Amino acid sequence: MWLLVVWLAILAVGCISDRRLIIRPDLAGLDAEEGSDVGSDATLPDDTSSTADLGDSGEAVDQSVAETSDGGTDDVPFTDGASETLTPVIATIEPEIASLEFQISPDSQRVVYLKDSNGVVFTQIDLMVAPIGGGTALRLSHEHPLLENYGVSQFSVTSALTVVFEGDTEPGAPAGIFVVPILGGEPTRVSGKNLSEGFVVSADGQRVVFAVPDQGSYGVFRTPVQNPDPGPIGKHYTLASVDSYAITPNSSFIVHIGPGDAGLRQLFATNIIAGLQNALSTVDESVSSFQINSTSTRVVFQAETAAGLRNLYSVATDGTGKKTLPSGPIVGLGAFDIGGFRISPDGATVVFVGDPELDGVMRLYSVPTNGGLQHTLSLTDAPDVTKRVDPALVRFSEDSRRVVFAGDLETDGVVRLYSAPLPDGPSIPLLPSDRPALSVVSRSGSTFRVVGGRVIFVGASGAGTETLYAVPVEGGELVTLSESPIAAFEPALIPDVGSGRLFAALIGAQGATQLILLPIDGGETTPISMNEGSDLDVQRFLVSPDGVYVVFGGDLEIVGKVGLFSAWLP
Repeated sequence: MWLLVVWLAILAVGCISDRRLIIRPDLAGLDAEEGSDVGSDATLPDDTSSTADLGDSGEAVDQSVAETSDGGTDDVPFTDGASETLTPVIATIEPEIASLEFQISPDSQRVVYLKDSNGVVFTQIDLMVAPIGGGTALRLSHEHPLLENYGVSQFSVTSALTVVFEGDTEPGAPAGIFVVPILGGEPTRVSGKNLSEGFVVSADGQRVVFAVPDQGSYGVFRTPVQNPDPGPIGKHYTLASVDSYAITPNSSFIVHIGPGDAGLRQLFATNIIAGLQNALSTVDESVSSFQINSTSTRVVFQAETAAGLRNLYSVATDGTGKKTLPSGPIVGLGAFDIGGFRISPDGATVVFVGDPELDGVMRLYSVPTNGGLQHTLSLTDAPDVTKRVDPALVRFSEDSRRVVFAGDLETDGVVRLYSAPLPDGPSIPLLPSDRPALSVVSRSGSTFRVVGGRVIFVGASGAGTETLYAVPVEGGELVTLSESPIAAFEPALIPDVGSGRLFAALIGAQGATQLILLPIDGGETTPISMNEGSDLDVQRFLVSPDGVYVVFGGDLEIVGKVGLFSAWLP
């Protein structure tokens, strides 16, 4: 008898271990961080964050953290061998939220969001945190007993178990930037009494950089999160917009655009601790945009000289080793038009849309980040100014070995997907030439992702609806992932169990937007939000860093009343 008891105990431990492997695998996927980009719309947009927004509620900020949880994990059911399919476990995090802005901590334990605590006479927007699987919510912003309007306007969950937020929630005090532990406590002001407009947090979560308006320009200040002591970064302020500064991925430098001694938009890098400032561009160059590579070793920027010549440049954060990109011969008296540029995830390669070979012919090129000759990636049979790459539709594979882009290189106005090996190409079409109905890239804004060696994209089906497809990044068989119309999608990979999963919001036959889960290689779909055939819609969703949870907002209980929900995914 005692042998049977021991055997059952060992079996139970094994089941628990298996369950934890299922519900807490590491996530390797989504597109790797491809560098920080700041400046004008000449910079290619990054489309890699693990969030999908189905409305116009703003951008999600993907800096986050936390370490402990008291809900949502231990009660998750697991398979007993009787069934191969599990039903997603749905939890209501908050019945009604003030905004579709919410963030998940990187350990996937907690969700931070905004809630209107009054909602009748006054607008009182509080910062809240709750377990991702549902449970007791906690207010992180100040306790505000006064009957007046107040609120949090921006927040960011950091890697230091804190949440940084901006607002006027402190009773009797002006608006400012505050930091609070994610598990609760008294918020600490980090911006002094200055009125700030926006902030960024270093990747290590230790420092906050923010801008304070001063007579038409913005002074940039830095402060440690612990024992705040805000101070300006130097005499050169940033111009016109708080979007003109960023922190390097290694949390060492603040890179920003400010007025130089000649009055032009000059680029600077300031040591985030010592405050020493380096000029990255010359006084006769007017900088329009810049990006920092993922290794924090180089800054790539676009600038125009006083003579009207425009070029790409690369420079180290200490101001040394400046290179013109590319270094080869360029038509047009040493300058060319730039449609956009982007740095690969490994930080080694810059791809840009421009016309360095032939004026007016905009192609995609690659060049080493630290300088060198260009390689043509999107060469067409004959030069044609009407056939070009869309600079907004350029993506890298996670391993930086290939670049995927869209353009009308074959037929004017017919946009197709192409893939090219880095660094020297050439490109190949990813979509079969006998499937012209698939040639129109999505108009929804979701466009395409490169994940797990596949290109996931929305294209027009034969019936004219926008549905979801997948094709290997090197080219190959086209797979239809869903026959239903797609509103947005987000992929995630679970490598230790060898499975790929895709989260997609589908527009149902009766107009409802529901959330589903499907294999990344095609197969049976699993409904998540359970609102098929109703007027209740999923409006935004975000995948947890471990790929096990999806958090979504929408009016899933009462039309027009937006709540926050989560689902544990089998």
